[in-house]
Amino acid sequence: MANILQIVAPLEFAAFVRAQLGRADGDEGIYRRHQAIEAPAKKLTREAFALAVQRESDRALVAQREALAKPEDPRLLRLVSWQYGATKADTVEGLEQAARKRVALTVQSFAMDYRSSAQWLAAIEPRDPRGAWLSLADRQQAEGRWLQARASRAAARWLDPTVSLDPPAGTDDPAREFIDPTRERRFEGQPWKQRHWLAWDCKNYGLLEIATLLAVDGDESFSVRARVYRSLGQLAHPAAVHALREGLGDPHPFARAQAARSLGWISDPAAVPALLGLARTDEEPEVKRSARVALARIVAYWEHYGRWPQVLTDRDELRNAAKKLRAAGAFGDVMLPIQDAPDLGPEQKRDPNFRYDYHQWFEDAAREDAMLDAALRASTLITDRFSLALERKDARELCMALAIASRTGDASCEQAVRGLLAHPEPTVQWHARRALRARASRAYIDRSALRPA
Repeated sequence: MANILQIVAPLEFAAFVRAQLGRADGDEGIYRRHQAIEAPAKKLTREAFALAVQRESDRALVAQREALAKPEDPRLLRLVSWQYGATKADTVEGLEQAARKRVALTVQSFAMDYRSSAQWLAAIEPRDPRGAWLSLADRQQAEGRWLQARASRAAARWLDPTVSLDPPAGTDDPAREFIDPTRERRFEGQPWKQRHWLAWDCKNYGLLEIATLLAVDGDESFSVRARVYRSLGQLAHPAAVHALREGLGDPHPFARAQAARSLGWISDPAAVPALLGLARTDEEPEVKRSARVALARIVAYWEHYGRWPQVLTDRDELRNAAKKLRAAGAFGDVMLPIQDAPDLGPEQKRDPNFRYDYHQWFEDAAREDAMLDAALRASTLITDRFSLALERKDARELCMALAIASRTGDASCEQAVRGLLAHPEPTVQWHARRALRARASRAYIDRSALRPA
């Protein structure tokens, strides 16, 4: 894997992936969040993991009971975690219920980076991805994997806003006890920076927040979109690939780079042609670099598909695979966290033309939001804005009008937005799709419009 751009031939790689999927039922991902790539002391079964979680929850519950028996310390910080079901409970019964929820949700999310061949086929199926995700969701529900089923339905809903996240009528679904169906409404009416941090926080909640992130990826602020793309990659679930492939066409370079990076973490094989295009022709160095790193990760994952459990638990195999990944650039400018491995080569340096850190990112987002606020204060009707921008052939003004339409939810401009799906400027097309997706419009359900150019 000396030069990732030379070795990847999309058609041959697609055939290779199909062969790998036919050879193995599933596999674990190598890119685990917040974990060093080291061989674990032992591999826990699902039952052993559930027991360990239950024991830990019992210990925490005892400590909380003892705290309740004493006068409350005003300095005490009480956990409030939607992910684990913990609450501000002030009774023993409330704490016991919180512990039960925590165990149930943690076990449901166990080994989330195990990707079955059925999940992958749903994600890369070219004929009817919506139907493939719904069929997968029904199978997962029948197996008792109701959080996985919810993620699969969220993927189908992104493709078709009329799809419900609820399972078919009559299906036993414990998720109703744990999941607040209005999570995405937290974003409504919030300033852009608060929406950004809400999207950032979603990365902490595993499968529970995939549906939320997919519902808000059409935000008018590039800062929020970039954070959505990044959080989806940190969750690393195939249900996110359709939204992230669309994100590769995001007009803002930092958002494009985040989408590319996340597709690499997920190892989406269908993204290879678009990533190759970005790596070769994008005007932004950071987008090119992110696309190259993503390609290296994807190729490496599929090269070892079906063998990652052995690789991750064998020290020598792991070190050899890691050195090969490093040489291909799969870790970008991040040092590989493997102990006793001084021979992995020098650390790659960040491209000197890299332009965006959080400070610059937020400055740009604040400037963009101020322009949108000024436009909103103007008295011009949104339909008149579209007409004037079309008359002037002003793509920038059209994109601003689309952002206004997203924020205001003005239904009077629906026809104008639909018409812009065929606009000659790709940036205008992209923003039109985004605006329609943000409104959950049926006009967005056009298979050709779902795929980046």
